[in-house]
Amino acid sequence: MTMIMNMMKHMTITIIMKFIKAVIIIGSVCLVLFLILQDMAWTGRLEVQTDFKKFTPFFTILKPQDRNIIGDFAYIKGEPAYFDLYLPRDFDKAILEIEYKNEFGYPIQIGPNVGLEWELKDLSGDLPPDENNFIIQGAEFDLEGKNINNGKLRFIISLPGLFEPEKGVYVKNLKITLLRDPLWQGSAADNLISYLKYAKNQF
Repeated sequence: MTMIMNMMKHMTITIIMKFIKAVIIIGSVCLVLFLILQDMAWTGRLEVQTDFKKFTPFFTILKPQDRNIIGDFAYIKGEPAYFDLYLPRDFDKAILEIEYKNEFGYPIQIGPNVGLEWELKDLSGDLPPDENNFIIQGAEFDLEGKNINNGKLRFIISLPGLFEPEKGVYVKNLKITLLRDPLWQGSAADNLISYLKYAKNQF
């Protein structure tokens, strides 16, 4: 009787262990598929954002560090400042929205690297400042022909006229919406091939 009970107990433990193993494997596969689908932006849209306080999978902090102070907000005290955006795949457009406080009214331009030059655009928008004088403005960029290296595209924030470190600009948040054709438009195979080519060329 004891032997039968031990055998049943062993079989139960074995079944439980196999079940746990299967759950782990299935969960890992689902996670990998989820990350791949997210990178592929199968909906044609990927939104990423940062407060520049630390590196993220999509953004670096503001550089060079001697032109910036990271406290409650990112504070740009020298110009120009740079950040790198990591693109998991090829995209057609980038819509940039930056939430910032510009107490001294500097003209602000932002844009991606194009070879030896920069495609700079003025920030624009109609939203009024909040109670702390932070305002959200943005710009839109076509990503074709931009200088993407190792999946990384550098942006510049230019504030001509910023000469005094104590009269800088606060940045609260930056959001970039990346756009391309969704998976169900055109050929899914072409979309996948495009993703694989980008991954091969960049990484």
